[in-house]
Amino acid sequence: MMRKIFSAVLIAVFALGVSSVSFAASFSDVPSNHWAYGSVEKLVKDGVIKADGKNFNGNSNATRYDMAIMLAGLFQKVSKEKISASNPFNDVPENTPAYEATKIMAALGVMEGYGDGSFQGDKEIDRQGFALTLDQFLKTGGLELTSASVSYSDVPQNHWAYKAISRVTGEGFMDGYSDGTFKGSNKITKFELAMIIAKVDDKYFS
Repeated sequence: MMRKIFSAVLIAVFALGVSSVSFAASFSDVPSNHWAYGSVEKLVKDGVIKADGKNFNGNSNATRYDMAIMLAGLFQKVSKEKISASNPFNDVPENTPAYEATKIMAALGVMEGYGDGSFQGDKEIDRQGFALTLDQFLKTGGLELTSASVSYSDVPQNHWAYKAISRVTGEGFMDGYSDGTFKGSNKITKFELAMIIAKVDDKYFS
């Protein structure tokens, strides 16, 4: 479903081009008995992320670059269209590994820069910010997630990310904590980000 939706929505946004995907080896710091192994391997196999045979550094906090790369990887999995415009951010040179990913996120309107024209890709992301971006990404692709009845004690209905958190948790992509909170200001590790993206990949991009 997402393949058809994204193709229809983005036909006027992108100039046709073919992007190649290379399947690389697994990461040396993600052994087969690691809790996130299946998620990371799925993303590598599906071409959402590229492995270099070295380290994934999954315990480090995920950044805006990491989020852009994984979401762009999902998009590229279902679309071979490629942006012809230059990258709009003044701090993302062409040799940046996330150069193409940030162009895609900007063209989709899913991720924006800051007032000074920067992307600030090394900035760490938190749970509520990621929920908002993921929700926007899927809505841009034509998918309106079903809102759930959020009962997190720290996410009132007037919270700026309430609807997004409601939708992504309702889909089972993200969960709250055992004490009934969502802890939206908590950072997300790369392992956690990979697990969430793998769930989205499995449900809507496979």
